[in-house]
Amino acid sequence: MQEQALVGRCGIYCGACIVYRAEHDQGELLDYFTSRVNCTKEEVTCKGCSGLTESCWGNDCKIVQCLNQKGYQYCYECDNFKQHTCDKRASLQARYTPRGVDLDKNLIAIQAGRVEDWLTESKQAFTCPSCGKPITYFYPTCQHCHKELKPH
Repeated sequence: MQEQALVGRCGIYCGACIVYRAEHDQGELLDYFTSRVNCTKEEVTCKGCSGLTESCWGNDCKIVQCLNQKGYQYCYECDNFKQHTCDKRASLQARYTPRGVDLDKNLIAIQAGRVEDWLTESKQAFTCPSCGKPITYFYPTCQHCHKELKPH
């Protein structure tokens, strides 16, 4: 199932990731992203953390690299998660907290087997209330209808 690929290994919903959305939505979001990170449009490719291909942007993610090195699929498998001692995750959580995202809560739901419910809730949370299209975590307006978005 394609939706399964949107289950972030660190607890994010990949369907709202700016890299994923930029590739899939194209247009001004892709232009915005490529100008911010100084890359070409062809370099912006992602199928979601659980669907990484060789060319996916997510292969450069420090958390993905750490998980691969340790042989884990998700952060919840690691002792650092259980002990709340992972600097990489703490830094990531700090970026997502203002967006109303709790990575630990998400990982606990994933671990408990509530993936389908979590995906449905996440998809709803990151859908524009004005036009009904998907939005991203870090873009201040809907990339489709340009309505200003309230933080989650």
